[in-house]
Amino acid sequence: VHRRHGAVFAAMADGVAVDRDVASRLDELMRALADGLRAHIDRGQRGGWIAPNLLAPQAAAWLIGGWERNAAMVSDGADEPGIARSLRGFADFAWRALYA
Repeated sequence: VHRRHGAVFAAMADGVAVDRDVASRLDELMRALADGLRAHIDRGQRGGWIAPNLLAPQAAAWLIGGWERNAAMVSDGADEPGIARSLRGFADFAWRALYA
């Protein structure tokens, strides 16, 4: 999604400094993504497949922020092999953060 709509994400990233509505919308989007991941972490902690000592809200926000930065800085400008490496690397990073 980020790659297909990279121009929109880039415009939003540029707009946050000058437009409070854009900043608010981007914050809402990132918060919604983090909330979904936090719910997944909570389920995993209750189910015993995510470490119980992981701080769900902070870990979710950190991983979503990392995903967005990875997409903006690496994936959006990479060729297909570079995108594949970037996605594998970030997926491995997220997997280890949540499930290892």
